[in-house]
Amino acid sequence: MTWGKFPLAMRTDAELKASFLDPTRTGKQLMNEGAFNVNSTSVAAWKAQLASGFQALSAGLSATPEHPFSRQHPPTGESVDVAGSGNANRWSTYRSLSESDGTLTKLAEAIVAEVRARGPFMSLSDFVNRRLTNDANGRKGALQAAIDAVTSPAINANANATTLGGSASARIPQPGAISPTGSAADIPLALGRPDMVLQSDVLAAIGPGLSSRSDTFVIRAYGEHRGASAWCEITVQRTPEWVNPTNEESVRPRSAYRDVAPATRGSVIDTLERNPALGAVNHRLGRRFVITSFRWVNPPAP
Repeated sequence: MTWGKFPLAMRTDAELKASFLDPTRTGKQLMNEGAFNVNSTSVAAWKAQLASGFQALSAGLSATPEHPFSRQHPPTGESVDVAGSGNANRWSTYRSLSESDGTLTKLAEAIVAEVRARGPFMSLSDFVNRRLTNDANGRKGALQAAIDAVTSPAINANANATTLGGSASARIPQPGAISPTGSAADIPLALGRPDMVLQSDVLAAIGPGLSSRSDTFVIRAYGEHRGASAWCEITVQRTPEWVNPTNEESVRPRSAYRDVAPATRGSVIDTLERNPALGAVNHRLGRRFVITSFRWVNPPAP
């Protein structure tokens, strides 16, 4: 993952430094090269993301994990392929998903199934968190649901379960949210143990490279005149800059929310409002696109 400062021609070095020191504005000065869109429905693409940490943690350890997901960096013990199997110390180990038993491919397939069922995700929060609904989507996020959906073998197959009892609505989130089956009577005793793969483990490995949208697009165009034709391809990228350069933000604190006493705010729940100082052009056209590459290409095969 490559991060770099995006050059803002209208800003001085002092202004850029101030922006980097402000945690609410840092993202405007950074660009993420090669981010992966969580709305992808490609099994191969998701598998490549999950496998991106291949043997990354094996240095100095006797075991060579295939695709590690460790909660400790560096890990204090050896890797295991199956939760709860063998006699290793389960509190000082970490999990690796294997190609040999197909768990990595099956997890990628399960994630794609969740994307198709829940997507499109409008933000990473939408992708990571459970939905506020009274159904399966309201129990856990897409990644955890995908982990629990893998079978033959299940990723956390050998974790014992116990019956906790109690009402299904006795607490929030409901007990079923931490159960692979969605039942309060099926909560693993080993929940949270390092050899169990949780959504947080997957996010720790691939989270920094995820995005809920794409900012780079490939466009192909075709032209024809008097029997001659040509095809071209351009790559365009959306930048943080506005079409009409300005340092104004798109929104500002809502005056009705800021100035009115909390007891009398009534239905005003949005703390932000449209910033008129941004200008009509920027409100209508948004961010600036730049052409990063252009080439002539052959006509597609019939």
